[in-house]
Amino acid sequence: LSNIDKELCDVLHYIEFCNLNAAQGYKAYKMIKERRIIRRTIKNELNVLNIILGKKISERLFLMFRVNSHRKK
Repeated sequence: LSNIDKELCDVLHYIEFCNLNAAQGYKAYKMIKERRIIRRTIKNELNVLNIILGKKISERLFLMFRVNSHRKK
């Protein structure tokens, strides 16, 4: 989650400090949208895990779970 937040911040800084034409602006918009969707997915998965476990879990534990579940596929 923090990595996605950092990426979003980078894109926003890029937009803030650069004069973008229409095509560049659209690409920046797409980058933000893609990262927001990833962020929402992570937050939803964390929420489900919190409900299942009945407590808050750390982002590190979540990432370990996610990596391990992808390796099994």
